[in-house]
Amino acid sequence: KTKMGSETLRRWLQSPTQRLDVLEARHRAVEVLSLPHNQELMASLREHLRFWRDPADLLKSFQGYSATVKHWQSLFQTLYTYPAIVDLCRKLEGGSGCACFARVGETFDEPRIAALFKTLHHAVDLP
Repeated sequence: KTKMGSETLRRWLQSPTQRLDVLEARHRAVEVLSLPHNQELMASLREHLRFWRDPADLLKSFQGYSATVKHWQSLFQTLYTYPAIVDLCRKLEGGSGCACFARVGETFDEPRIAALFKTLHHAVDLP
């Protein structure tokens, strides 16, 4: 449902992995997300991901000096929702042992994300 998700799915379909461990991890993640007792966490994760934008795409607009108010708002929303997304993934990982969710928190440097969010919050007055 998201641009990032669509692109990832397209990449996986065009060039599927042949690594059994990667396939098993993906299947395990889908299994965990579809368990009835995880439906509330899944709904919350889905809600938070609605506001998530690909940071790499956002940063390209800032590097090219073509950033609009919408880009700033998207960056703000992405940084704002990040801690909640990491927390939800940790809850899913903790109850399932599924390593896919643990990698979400390992991918980003939380203190630096928090500092960037705080700086952006104080420096930019968004509508």
